[in-house]
Amino acid sequence: GLFGLEIEQETWTSLSALVSHLKSLSTERVRDELLKILTTDSSPGRVLELYAESGAVSVLYPELQGLRELSDGREGSSLWTLSVSAVQALPTGRPMLRLAALLCELSPRDVGAFLTRLRFSNATIAETTGLVGSSPFPPPEADGYTWRRWLAAIGPERISALARLGLARARARYSLGMGDDRESLVNSWRQAKAIRLQRPPLEVSDLALDGRGLISIGLKPGPHFAQILDGLLDWVLEDPERNRHDLLVECAMELAAELVDG
Repeated sequence: GLFGLEIEQETWTSLSALVSHLKSLSTERVRDELLKILTTDSSPGRVLELYAESGAVSVLYPELQGLRELSDGREGSSLWTLSVSAVQALPTGRPMLRLAALLCELSPRDVGAFLTRLRFSNATIAETTGLVGSSPFPPPEADGYTWRRWLAAIGPERISALARLGLARARARYSLGMGDDRESLVNSWRQAKAIRLQRPPLEVSDLALDGRGLISIGLKPGPHFAQILDGLLDWVLEDPERNRHDLLVECAMELAAELVDG
């Protein structure tokens, strides 16, 4: 833990026998104790393992107990070990990233339920589930269209957080003898930043034609506007040079006609 102390066996036996009483703790206390580990402890792995070995994880964080029962592909090892190792690879100044690393082997739905149960803020729930649910970095050699679609899907503001989370997991896999993809991930991160510096249109708001523009060319407003704008964005992601008003007008008319015919 924080002070590197050892627990005497008699004390350990006694506290392990009493973990069922932890159910009486308030939700806020359970949440804050977890955040305390992730925020202040430079070696949170040992504390988390003690929680697991004592049975506290199964009482306080049953969603995580399931990870102890799922193999990470190595004999005698679990997804819990992988998650804890990823947390360990992140610094104390990144508690929310550590939280994402701890939950990363859960589904986004289960992550959302876990954070909601512990009464985390809506902002933390949205950001953490977004990180956990994001697709991994494409390989460095992927084409521009693949990169732009990935950036549009994950949100360019998440690049750094995803890279740090990905590197922590890569370091964890390496430390556990599960292969070494650290260099590939670093190269992908560099490529993502290089594509971002080109400032390609990645959101509907980046298009040279908006909802008002659709009205101005004679289209009747309605729910189909979202479909048209999404279609325009996908078309522009293929080739950012298409983000011109005249070209978008032409494409929008074609998309509108297809929706009517459909």
